[in-house]
Amino acid sequence: MVEQSIFLSAIEAWKRLGFFDVILPFMLIFSVTFGILERTKIFGEKGYFINTLVSFSIAMISVFASWTIGFFTGFLPWVGIISVVIVCFMILASMFFTDLETLLKSKWIRAGGVLMVVISLFFVTVNIFVPDWYSAWEQLPFSPTDMWAIMFFILFLVILFVISRSTGGTSSK
Repeated sequence: MVEQSIFLSAIEAWKRLGFFDVILPFMLIFSVTFGILERTKIFGEKGYFINTLVSFSIAMISVFASWTIGFFTGFLPWVGIISVVIVCFMILASMFFTDLETLLKSKWIRAGGVLMVVISLFFVTVNIFVPDWYSAWEQLPFSPTDMWAIMFFILFLVILFVISRSTGGTSSK
């Protein structure tokens, strides 16, 4: 029998207790809902307790709906991956252009970033709700992984082209 490390044993114990399936989604739904209610002040300036109660209720109802747990456990890992890809693009862009802060204020860069995130989230959501959607890709001469790699490479080239045109092709301040 292979001996597990104490960390893997702790993670397995948390998994058996439902930490990843119930507690973490509850905390995420509660905190996001509470943050939105606090920011928008729907219930007024002194609506802290109402915001807490509404957020708690929404989080509890969401956790008890079984499909939401499946959605969150399928969706959130992809959000993490998309975030890492965005950070990598920003690192690569900062290698080519020293004034990244001004570059990120460009409307074309923001529009391209939003478009990339929306397209990625669309494919992730479709993948969660319709897991066999990619079976149509089997007829193509390349795999879905190759398609994603090609799409991100083309998008990176387009971003570099837009960046170089908006900064006049210079990379110094």
